[in-house]
Amino acid sequence: MFSRRTIQALFDGVSPLLPGSDLGELTAKLNNPSERLAATWEIAVCYGLSRIGGISYQVVLPSGKKPDVSFTPRGSAEISFIADVTVISDDGYHKDNQISAFSKDFATVVRKFGMDPNHFYFEVGSKRLGSKVQLLIPKPNDRMARIRRHLHPFMHELKRSSRARHEMAVAEPDFAMTVRYNRQQPYMGSSYRMYNQARSINQNPLWNRLETKADQLRAANGLAGVIVCDGGSSLLSGNAGRDIGSFSADDIIRKFLRTNSSVDFVCTITSRRRHGLSRDCQFISHTWTRDPAARHLVEPVMGAMLASLPPPIFDAQNAAIQAEQKGYDYWSGADFSFGINGSGIVSISLSARRLLEILAGMHSPAEIDVICGGPIAEIPGAPNPFKRVLAKGQLITSISVEPVSGKDDDQITIRFGQADPAVSLFRATRVEDTTKD
Repeated sequence: MFSRRTIQALFDGVSPLLPGSDLGELTAKLNNPSERLAATWEIAVCYGLSRIGGISYQVVLPSGKKPDVSFTPRGSAEISFIADVTVISDDGYHKDNQISAFSKDFATVVRKFGMDPNHFYFEVGSKRLGSKVQLLIPKPNDRMARIRRHLHPFMHELKRSSRARHEMAVAEPDFAMTVRYNRQQPYMGSSYRMYNQARSINQNPLWNRLETKADQLRAANGLAGVIVCDGGSSLLSGNAGRDIGSFSADDIIRKFLRTNSSVDFVCTITSRRRHGLSRDCQFISHTWTRDPAARHLVEPVMGAMLASLPPPIFDAQNAAIQAEQKGYDYWSGADFSFGINGSGIVSISLSARRLLEILAGMHSPAEIDVICGGPIAEIPGAPNPFKRVLAKGQLITSISVEPVSGKDDDQITIRFGQADPAVSLFRATRVEDTTKD
């Protein structure tokens, strides 16, 4: 949800409250792409609660279990609770239905025939396996071979006949799709049944995680709850409609609280993009309690906790993707721009990280031209502004560094003076004679 700088600031803020062993464990998780998002949510929740009250991290229960956090409001004992922070995602669904990898392989085969994948559309079949939907696409070990086997004859026919439209179908027990070609189609398209929905109320990622956490909280005294954070889950994101017969997070949590006495409340948190022009992200939280009276105590604490956090810059789905990046490239830095007046360019602003990469020799001259808005065949634009100011004999007069709020970058602004005779032709300049006889 946050930039790396913000994550580090939150971690620094909560670190004094953590034992050394837990500090080392969380550090290792933050530096592991597969565990980074879960650690970020845990740190964010602990940080937010620590701003509005007192917390203890991983307090040992009589059972020997160690829930993530115990909380007591500052200056009030009206409510205190123990909670476990957890993250759910659709990773299991995606692993069983690798439609993105299938789509990439499909496009690769099309390109090898010298054709544009944007003119193709494919529709994938599916079947039910118990409470799950299974897309009928080949397994990874023979996916490319199966695509080639069926698509090659179709592609040969298109090349031979020069048709503007064509269609083919594959109908096998484990591979079913219809492919349509339309030369006028501007973008590649696909359709398939939604496979990441809860079609069983007690066999889905949310229920499974709540059951695990209920065991963790079984020996807790007082209010005990689970804070469920969005790691890329369709149940929490609310980005897609539901099929008839599928269950929502509300359905699942209400039934879970009715049937489990060791959990008193469940709170869900996700990050979503706002509607409208700004498209900024915001936290969305919902709270459920077994005892209706407890909701009016827990819900304000969750709201205050989230209000004490910096605003998110990614929605939950994109945060899950960004967190898994192994390098440091998932940043959104300063835009490239330049200031002009009547005489030409007077300043250039660009990402501090990009400038450092250029100075470190990580970009070729052609890539530098693109970074600076220079023209290439696919991206028309103005000539490299650095070349323009140098050609006019302008030299740098000042360089400033300005932070970009909430981002993993800074903005460098380079200012240029008038033509300098050090790198340009001498010129006549009339100076008014102010001497008097």
